[in-house]
Amino acid sequence: MTRYNDSFTKSVVQQYINGKSKTEILREHGMSKQTLNEWINKFLPQLVSEYKLSNEQIKKYEDENDFLKKENIFLKETLIKVLEMKK
Repeated sequence: MTRYNDSFTKSVVQQYINGKSKTEILREHGMSKQTLNEWINKFLPQLVSEYKLSNEQIKKYEDENDFLKKENIFLKETLIKVLEMKK
């Protein structure tokens, strides 16, 4: 039985977090589905918790999101006006 160090197993789980499918990971590393699932169950909570944002960061992203929504509405309204003028 092959033993892998935590650094390697975390890097494999990170690939999963980043969107690589389990099938791709299994094929690339030649491991069993059971092993991958065990690693995901073991390391996923730990790796995801590293991505927690501060309240300040959350507020910044909420403000940016609000701005982009307003900008999107403005651009849609402007496009409608321009298209109506061409009629």
